[in-house]
Amino acid sequence: KVARMSTGEKTLVLAGAREAHGVVAGLRARNRKVIASLPEPERMFDPLPVPTRVGRFDGPSALKAWMQDQKVARVIDTSHGFDDDVSLCAAGVCATLGLPYLRVLRPAWTATARDQWTHFATVRAAVEGVPPGARVFSNTGAGTLPDYAGFPGGIVYMRQTHPVAEASPYPFLEFLS
Repeated sequence: KVARMSTGEKTLVLAGAREAHGVVAGLRARNRKVIASLPEPERMFDPLPVPTRVGRFDGPSALKAWMQDQKVARVIDTSHGFDDDVSLCAAGVCATLGLPYLRVLRPAWTATARDQWTHFATVRAAVEGVPPGARVFSNTGAGTLPDYAGFPGGIVYMRQTHPVAEASPYPFLEFLS
């Protein structure tokens, strides 16, 4: 059974990935009431053209209370892939409140005939497989820093979603934002 969306009901878009902008634009083009929530301020895109809350929620009860206060009828989750805590929290709150929840995911990368991929089960295993002196670009996030302790390569350029104030914990690591 497909639920029809009333134009008077409010849709919460959990933002953080670029797909949020397309989802918001599509909803607005259909005259839907939209609000958004971002865990941190946008740094790569223009602000969303809808009322937007910025900041993380202090757990499911805070998200639930805010959603009820905002009269949210459904959630479309376009949060960043590394913000799985946001998605898990929202899915749980939606289940508790009996609200529709949709998670928008990017398609997985697929190898082409010219690619030479090596698959590893963990970040640590990938680090151990790096050839001596190699330069590596990583977007695994600051939470994986301990996995790089024994890095055999020359340098790791680690992408961050926001500027890092602290110094790199390793001489071979450079943060990029």
